[in-house]
This record gives sequence, structure tokens and C-alpha cells, in this order.
Amino acid sequence: MMRLFTKDWFQYLVATVVILGITGVMLMLSSNQPNTSNIISAYQHEDYALPFKINNPTNTYFAPKDFKEISGLTHSTDDLFYIVDDDHGDLFYYDLKSEKIIKEVDFGKNDDYEGVTLNDEYIFIVKSNGDIFFIDKNTGKVDKVETYLSKRNNIEGICYDTSSNSLLLACKGKPENKGFSPGTRCVYQFDLSSRKLKEQPFLQIVVKDEMKNLKALNLNYNFVTKINYNTRITRYSPSGIDIDPITGDIYIVSNRGKLLTVFDKEKNLKGVYFLSEKIFGQPEGLTFDEDGNLYISNEARSTKANILQFERLDKIVKPKL
Repeated sequence: MMRLFTKDWFQYLVATVVILGITGVMLMLSSNQPNTSNIISAYQHEDYALPFKINNPTNTYFAPKDFKEISGLTHSTDDLFYIVDDDHGDLFYYDLKSEKIIKEVDFGKNDDYEGVTLNDEYIFIVKSNGDIFFIDKNTGKVDKVETYLSKRNNIEGICYDTSSNSLLLACKGKPENKGFSPGTRCVYQFDLSSRKLKEQPFLQIVVKDEMKNLKALNLNYNFVTKINYNTRITRYSPSGIDIDPITGDIYIVSNRGKLLTVFDKEKNLKGVYFLSEKIFGQPEGLTFDEDGNLYISNEARSTKANILQFERLDKIVKPKL
């Protein structure tokens, strides 16, 4: 009986030492990943370069103390942004410089609102179940349009596409249509002329299957980091979307996996970027201003709810009038 106990104890001790040893090695190897703010770790097309230092924000703007979530945002004019949160049927006018909510507009019952965008006539707000609210800029009248999407699809982002006069809806959940391979995430297109959602997805995304033309950038490969990269890519689920007004590229951020993906006008994947978890607590919203500067909002998690600003590196000099 004593021998059996001693043998079991010895095996337990050996197993513990091995586990601790492996854990130490994993921590040491994972610490070798690039973490300086000027280094971008990514898979990127050889003919493309992201025009932002994505892990080095130019400025950080905080939401008011009691404002816990910025689930969606869009740039209006100058320093004014429209933002929504998960729980309230209110549109908030946020002044970037003063970091204050300067106005609230009640447009609906408290529910799960995830994204906001606009064009010349309307402000559009989307619920997680696919309902879209139209707020007339001139009259303030609110209309609601129901789509065939549902909470199962979990719509997280919305943006206006000027080239097609449509809205793009990014889904964190499973596609509505059947027959897609596991892990597929979709972006659907809502035609504003007919006020109907098109049947076929605008984008069908399986990141790991679309990376064959991309090259590794600043990625330290070993058995630990490779698992980490692959796991983050597998977890990809859109949480915010917008279109770069300078290039027409489509940017999609994913809180799960902390990733930023960029697609060109032809819907080809140009880059997959690993976001710093120290900077991006919970990235949920994404928008551009008219000069092409990028803004990503974070819900209150590791820090207060905030908006990160990234000034454009390839600035376009506008001609003087």
C-alpha cells in the first residue's frame, strides 16, 4: 500500500514538473512576439501596406464616466460623432475634443443596438436581429425596416456604401443561408432604393481559407505562437465595418481574436492584422472621417469606453479652392 502511494506520488511530481516546464517555455516563447507599437504583426499581400500604425493610436478619447459601451460609431462632421450602445434606444452625439455627449435623441425602445452609419438624408441604426432604423436628418422622423436576418445572425456592424447606395451589415453569428462551410462569417447588403436585403451575402468570409496569397509580416513562428495565430484567426467574428473613403477598401474589425481585416473593392483579402490586446480592450465599432483617418471604439472592459484615432500615413493633399 505504501509502495503504491509512493509510486503515484512520484508520477504526480514528474507530471507537475513537466507541465510547469512546458508552461514556462510557452510564456518565454510567446513573449518573443513583436509588441512594440511601431511593429505590425500580420498576414499581408506583398503589394499592399496598411496606411495606419494600427497598434499605435494617434489619440485616445474617453467616453463619459457613466457611459460603459460604444458598440457602434460613425463620423458626422468635424469633431462630431454619432454613437450607440448595446442597451439604450438613444442616438448619442459625441464631441471628440471635449469628450462629452452633447445631445441624445430617443429613437426606440431599449434593446440591443450594435451599429450606426449615415448618408446625406438619414442616420441608420441596426439592431442585432437585423432591424434597421431610419432617422430622417431633416424631420427627425423614425422608420423601422425589418429584414430576414435574426438574432442568430447577430448583426454587429453597419456602414453606408456610396458606390451602390446600400448598407453593408456585418454578422458576428452564423450565416442565414445554409450550405456554408464551418466558420463562415457573412456581410449582407441592404439596397436603399428598394429597402430590401439582398438574398445572397455581399461577402462570405473564411479568413484561413483566403490567406493563401498573403505573406507573413513580423510573425515569430514556433509551436506556441503558431497555435496562437491560428486560434485568433479561427475566432474571427466581425464586430464593426466601414469603407475607406480614399481607397474604397472595406475594413472589418473583430473583437474575437482581436483582428482587423482589409478587403479591396473586388472583395479580395488584402491583410489580416493582429491587434494589441493591451490597446484594444473590446473593439466594437469602426469608422473613417472624410480625410480617411481611422477610428475604432472599445467598450469598457480593460479600460474605460474609448475611441482610438489613427491618423492616415499616406495622406492625400487636397487641392486648394
